[in-house]
Amino acid sequence: MVKRSRRLGLTLLLWAASAALFAQDLAIINGRVMDPESGLDAVRHLVIVDGRITAVTRDLPQADAVIDAEGLVVAPGFIDLHAHGQDLESNRFQAADGVTTALELEIGRYPIAAWYESRRRNALINYGATVSHPIARYSVLEKVNPEDLAGSGLGALGGQSARRPATQAEVDRTLELLDAGLAEGALGMGFGITYTPGATHEEIFLAFGLASEL
Repeated sequence: MVKRSRRLGLTLLLWAASAALFAQDLAIINGRVMDPESGLDAVRHLVIVDGRITAVTRDLPQADAVIDAEGLVVAPGFIDLHAHGQDLESNRFQAADGVTTALELEIGRYPIAAWYESRRRNALINYGATVSHPIARYSVLEKVNPEDLAGSGLGALGGQSARRPATQAEVDRTLELLDAGLAEGALGMGFGITYTPGATHEEIFLAFGLASEL
C-alpha cells in the first residue's frame, strides 16, 4: 500500500539502517536533504522516531543511534511505475538505487491474487500491479488455467492468440477475469496493445470502459 505523508520518506540510508534502529530514536546527520514537495535542497539533520521523520533541522540532534551522511544525498524513496523486475534479486538492485516502491503498471500481472501472495513474504520493498489485459486474454484464448500462470508476467505474452481476434464469448470472459483482478486488489488495468495486435478496437474499447468504472 502506497501512503502519502509529510515525512520525506525512506531513503538509501534508512534501508542501510538495521530494523532494530527503528525501535529507537535515530538521527541522520550532515546529509544533503532533498525534498521535492517543499523544494528543500540543503545540508540538514533528520530526526526519526519509530521509523517516522519527526524533524528536519539545522541544529545537530541527539539520538540513540546516528548515521553520518556527509557527502551523501538524503531524499524520498523513488517510486518506479514501470518495473518488470518483481522478484527478490530485482528488489536488491532497486533498493540500492533508492527505489522503495516498484509497481508493475504497464503490462501488469495475472492472476492478481496469486501474484500478491507470491510477493507477500518475498519482497524487500513496496509492490503493486495492475491486472493484465494481455495475459488475461492469453489465458482465455489459449485455454490456459489461470492457476498455471502463477501470477505470470511477460513470459505469457506472444503466441498465435495474440494475433487473432477474440470471439465475443472470449472478450466477455476476458473482461470477467479483469474485473475479478480488480476485486483482488489490482491497482488498475494494464494494457499492452502492441503485444495483442489481434485485439480489435471494439475489444480494447470495452476493456477501457471497464477500467473507467474504477
